[in-house]
This record gives sequence, structure tokens and C-alpha cells, in this order.
Amino acid sequence: PDDARPEQIACGVEHTLILTHTGTLFACGSNGYGRLGLGESEDGESEDVPSAQLVPLPAGAEAAQVACGGRHTCVVTTSSELLACGHNYHGQLGLGQGSAEEVHRLTAVPVPAPVKQVTCGWGHTCVLTVDGAVLTCGKNEHGQLGLNGVPTGLGEASFVLELRPVALPSEAAQIVCGWAQTFAVSAGGALLGWGRNEDGQLGLGLRQSLPQPVPLPAGMGALRVASVGSGASASVFAVFG
Repeated sequence: PDDARPEQIACGVEHTLILTHTGTLFACGSNGYGRLGLGESEDGESEDVPSAQLVPLPAGAEAAQVACGGRHTCVVTTSSELLACGHNYHGQLGLGQGSAEEVHRLTAVPVPAPVKQVTCGWGHTCVLTVDGAVLTCGKNEHGQLGLNGVPTGLGEASFVLELRPVALPSEAAQIVCGWAQTFAVSAGGALLGWGRNEDGQLGLGLRQSLPQPVPLPAGMGALRVASVGSGASASVFAVFG
């Protein structure tokens, strides 16, 4: 609508979600695997959507935040619930054992506490609850889930189908996913990272992926982190002294 002012835009590899100030969502781009949340077409095919279309939300729900993964989408509602749709082969929607590999409508995800923020990588999802806990699900090929005891690599044993808590030394205030790496920032600006690090994107001065959260970067001294941005092979840290 003409009076809908964009508040946030989230982009995946081939799709875009637009959140307006009224809590409505619009989507465009590839609807492969149901990532736009528009449902299946009449012939069962997932078509490209060249102009922004209104995304149906569950009855009574309003969107507060949206995140796009490679081929999936997650939404936090104004009532702190989590919704997800799209590609779910690796469990990145967090819907648990027996869930469909493709979900074409935004669907409620079970989370043990109210949700503050969600962020997505290519095939994994990270959730921050209002009490500062961090939970992850999906693909753990490079250790991007940060979960003790979950194998890395390409096999199905590395897929986590439901949200599980990440062991952190303190409560988190912000979370960020790159392609296959994850960061958490505490209220005091302490930074932890884990996952893919083949190009040094964790900022540790080495090129080795890490399956567990590690404090970083070591060379920042007394500087604290205000925010993080991370892509496929690079990360940027905004700091304060």
C-alpha cells in the first residue's frame, strides 16, 4: 500500500523480504522451496515473483523483524514468536524431526522462550531470546551452530533439526550470521565467533574453522564491539573505546 513505509529489508541469495512500519511483509524474487512464504502455485510449481507481493502471516500476527538465509526466511513477530518458511533439508527452519523439506507458508517454530532476534546463514539459523540465550539449528558443516557434540562435515549427522542452546560465558545482546559463521555480542561489547574461518572471516589471525564459540578478535585490546556485519568470506566490526 502507498502508506506502508519500509522499516527493514532482508535479502537472501535470490529473494528479498520487506518489512513495513505497520508490521506487514512483502516478498519478491525466487519462490523456490517456498522461501517467500506465498504458498504454492496452482500447478505446484514455485515461480519467480518479479514484483513485491504481500506475505500472509498467521491470524493476528504482525512482523517485527525479518531475516533471510540462502533459501529460507525467518520472522520475529511483535509478540516475540518465531515464524519460518522455505528450504528445510538441513533443519534450518527448526521445526523438528519429521518436518517437511520445503515449507511454503510462514509457520510457527517452537522456541523455549520469547524471541528477541533471528539471523540466518546459508543453511543455518540463529535465535536470540529475550533473556540473552542463543539457539541454533540447521547445517553444521563448518561448526557454524556452535553446539558441543554435533559433528561437522557434509553428512546428515551434522544437521540439527530443532533449535538447541549454544553454551556462552554470558548473556548475548546481538547475534549475526555470515554464510557459514556466527557471532554473538554481549551487552558489554564482548565478541564471540564460531564456524567457517577458511578465509579468516572470524578475525582470529588464522584460517581454521571453529566448532565452538571463541572470544575474538584477540588484538582489539580495550575496544568493545557495537555491531557486526558478516558475509560469505569477510566480516566487519564496529567498535567503541
